[in-house]
Amino acid sequence: MKKDTNTITIKITNITDAQAIAIESQLYIWEYLGGIGSSRWTSFFADGDGDFHPKIEVNGKKPQHTELIGKEGLWSSSGYKIDYDAVSWRLRELEIKDKKKLVSYIKAPIFINKIRFKFYPWIKKLWEKQI
Repeated sequence: MKKDTNTITIKITNITDAQAIAIESQLYIWEYLGGIGSSRWTSFFADGDGDFHPKIEVNGKKPQHTELIGKEGLWSSSGYKIDYDAVSWRLRELEIKDKKKLVSYIKAPIFINKIRFKFYPWIKKLWEKQI
């Protein structure tokens, strides 16, 4: 998998002042966590039955949902969660042609990712008790 970086332009319209502030704060936290080398789930409550009805463009086009990851790995009782590492593993899997390399590079991360999603609520409860 290439380690090239990309630049995307995201344009969000039809949001309130409060939603704009919350989105900007979310993006700040992403940059902050990346800057200090910390990994955390971050969340944004999308209140679609309330007043949250954004219109979004990514690089001038309507955003697209990825088909690289199965829905079972994205949705849980607490909401939608996407881990870009899972996307990266799938891209790597598609890039690798040799089946022997595929087993050594892909099978373990996919298995670990499945275990992580299965045990995440339990681990989260343990973590919260320590705080």
